[in-house]
Amino acid sequence: MSDEPVDVLEERLLLLAPTGNDSADATKVLKRAGFCVTECGNLAGLCGEIERGAGALLMAEEALSRGELPNLVARIKSQSAWSDLPIILLTGRGQLSTDTNRLFGEFEGSGNITLLERPFRMNTLLSTVRMALRGRRRQYQVRELLEEIQDANVQLERRVAERTVQLNSSVKSLEAFCHSLSHDLRAPLRAIQGFMTVFESDYAAHLDEEGRKILHRVRAAAVRMDALINDLLALSRVSQGAVPLGVVNVGRIFEDAMNGLQDEVIKTGAEITTERLEEKVRANAVILRQVFENFLSNALKYTKRGHPPQVRVWSERKDGRVRVSVKDEGIGIAPQYHYRVFELFQRLHHSEYPGTGVGLAIAKVGAERMCGNVGVISELGEGSCFWIELEAAGIAAASVESGPVKPSVSAES
Repeated sequence: MSDEPVDVLEERLLLLAPTGNDSADATKVLKRAGFCVTECGNLAGLCGEIERGAGALLMAEEALSRGELPNLVARIKSQSAWSDLPIILLTGRGQLSTDTNRLFGEFEGSGNITLLERPFRMNTLLSTVRMALRGRRRQYQVRELLEEIQDANVQLERRVAERTVQLNSSVKSLEAFCHSLSHDLRAPLRAIQGFMTVFESDYAAHLDEEGRKILHRVRAAAVRMDALINDLLALSRVSQGAVPLGVVNVGRIFEDAMNGLQDEVIKTGAEITTERLEEKVRANAVILRQVFENFLSNALKYTKRGHPPQVRVWSERKDGRVRVSVKDEGIGIAPQYHYRVFELFQRLHHSEYPGTGVGLAIAKVGAERMCGNVGVISELGEGSCFWIELEAAGIAAASVESGPVKPSVSAES
């Protein structure tokens, strides 16, 4: 093994001349010009030196040996993808030799070969060598970039593996939490509600006004807790597992959502107007209905006092996407709070209006699982317009696996 550093070996000019004297003379000239030169006695030695590292080859046509030429061709063709070793071939006047023509034929124009016909000025040779080595340095830069990319990919794969382990752990924790919600919390809550019903039936008549108010607050708290558990279970269902996407009719899904809230619509005296809901999108029907229910529920809930809800629903297509908007004439949301409304447990009106702070978080996660996004356009006192944007139908249905998703909430003003 040579003690020379790798970068020196890779800058070397490997010289193959027909005789020792020619080789020695050429080496002196090249070294005086500042080049690192290694003399090779034959093609076999040249191939061995190429393995150790070379910046360029300088060969005389008459030094090519027909018997050893295939080894050189094989070595050049086995280079790495980034490598294109420059070859400077010194030829005589007139036609090229048989071996030189054979060398060209083997490479079929893909080899990095420069012909330099003798006689030539020495400056011409030196300039040709400099250009060859400059090109070789560019190749080394490409190699370094590829190595950096490979290292970055390895690091990325490692981080992805680590995040996957963390995600799987989080999913298991969420599953355990949902199990607790379904059983450990809901069972005692049902018992409390049952005892409250019995207590109210048997003892309400014996309570004074203050006692009945307390009883009412306890019952309302139990109802809110039950609603919160239901919402969290809904959020966990939306967040986990594969989400099959298919072609669904926007109008039909919104009609189903509206029917599910029919009691609230009648109770509030809401007027709901729908327009252009004939669009079809790639979505999950169950999740999309849940998104619509949350949007419509908010429109029915956050109204100005003394004014029945006025709700307008429409869809519009643009650039292969369909946006469905649910606009109300309610109390509105100040622009500085737009970013909060889709976050879990974020409520802007704690006492005036009922709610759990989970509904819009469900809408956000649901939209993301369907490769869509959600947003709000609102001003305080001017009503709110919540929208969901999904891919228009026309592409084959797919299935989106569970996993971290890029935040896609948009707030417009």
